[in-house]
Amino acid sequence: MNFVKRVLKVEPYQLTIEFKNGEIKVVDLEDKIRAKSTTPASKYRALLDFDYFKKVKVQEEWETIYWDNGLDFCPDVLYQMGIPVERQSSMEAKKMGNRPIPGLLR
Repeated sequence: MNFVKRVLKVEPYQLTIEFKNGEIKVVDLEDKIRAKSTTPASKYRALLDFDYFKKVKVQEEWETIYWDNGLDFCPDVLYQMGIPVERQSSMEAKKMGNRPIPGLLR
């Protein structure tokens, strides 16, 4: 299992996560959040509000992320969804003509 060590950066629907194995990945949760927030009673709807989304926490006992409304994500799912920072950096650099990316962790 690939456990979460900490969240390094929070952007709308994206988290940069350091895993316990030392890898750092950018996890884009937008598609998952939108797909699961179609009903008014869905707890995922709260995550559409960036002010709420950025209140993400690491639950040390479970070694994953969660929000106060009870939502959490399996750390292995986060790991599989994530793009390694080095790969993310290369992809973004190509899009930007190899200029430095403001705010990206290196």
